[in-house]
Amino acid sequence: MKLLLIRLEGALQSWGEWAKWDERDSSLMPTKSGVIGLIACCMGLKRGDPLIEQMHRKLQFAVRGDRPGEIMTDFHTVHSNTMKTADGTVQDRTIVSHRQYLMDSAFLAVISVWNPMDELMLDRCAEALQHPKWVPFLGRKSCVPSAPLFYGCVTEYTSPEEALQKIPLLVRHGKNPSDTILIRCESKSFGSRHPDALTDGANRAFTMNMYEHFPYVQEG
Repeated sequence: MKLLLIRLEGALQSWGEWAKWDERDSSLMPTKSGVIGLIACCMGLKRGDPLIEQMHRKLQFAVRGDRPGEIMTDFHTVHSNTMKTADGTVQDRTIVSHRQYLMDSAFLAVISVWNPMDELMLDRCAEALQHPKWVPFLGRKSCVPSAPLFYGCVTEYTSPEEALQKIPLLVRHGKNPSDTILIRCESKSFGSRHPDALTDGANRAFTMNMYEHFPYVQEG
């Protein structure tokens, strides 16, 4: 089957999963919604474009945590004298916000299609990653990729899981890989639940996706 490989590596990444209002978390691995958003950014698509929701429905997502990195929490304050409250009044106030980032992480994402008839969508994604229309970022605009996003297209594997078991890890020279490397594959039937399936792009509404998890088994 045809698979699109995406290298997600940088000094900082942030893949919000449960984030609401002033508390901005980061999942320990990239989310489908985040990576689809990254591809949409490279395509130059605006929020709410119907193609983004089509990609969510037609593309299957898998990812491997080659270098999990460490969580960092950044402390923000935002002040405004025209801040609207929930009841519609305007106040002069300061908002305190905590935002999580993954430091020094590297992931290999695999994008495939549920239906082979949709493989042309993979070609469009690959083209956008190689020639982005807008500047891409890893979850937040301050998180710049440290390596090219496009890692190739392959056809010799029968599933995303097989590809992630066999493609060499993204390791830094002189650094040993982590003892526990996890593979997360989107599933139609069962697995753990993660709120990263886009249902309404204009209003940023998401529902649950199902994921199976597998350990990466190093050969030898």
